[in-house]
Amino acid sequence: MLITDGSCLGNPGKGGWAFILKLGDTVISKSGNEKQTTNNRMELVALIRGLEEYMKVSSSSDLEVILDSNYVLKGITDWIKNWKKNGWKNSQKQDVKNKDLWLELDSFMDKLNIKFTWVKGHSGHEIHDKVDVMAREAASEL
Repeated sequence: MLITDGSCLGNPGKGGWAFILKLGDTVISKSGNEKQTTNNRMELVALIRGLEEYMKVSSSSDLEVILDSNYVLKGITDWIKNWKKNGWKNSQKQDVKNKDLWLELDSFMDKLNIKFTWVKGHSGHEIHDKVDVMAREAASEL
């Protein structure tokens, strides 16, 4: 199970990302930050870094991802199909924001069978709330 979150102090502003990867009794947690970014970018980076870690330590292709970002969830499960069809333009014919990260994230989708589970942020989901704190602390370190 991979739990991810991103945070931004100001949007744009100082941002942080974090993930917790639970594989049986093994728990891996990591976080990082960027000086000038957006919340959506940090949500994407958290997921990408978590998937990179998963690919390093697991031979299984099945993974549940828990996240609170509708932007990431809808983007990877729905919008990306049309973005690719339309030359990475959104429904308003504008360039897709964060295309660099969407391309990176999309590269995992053929390799992994991911079940995405959305949780409401700050809703008492214990492990997600912990990742949220990690991401905010990472942003605050700048």
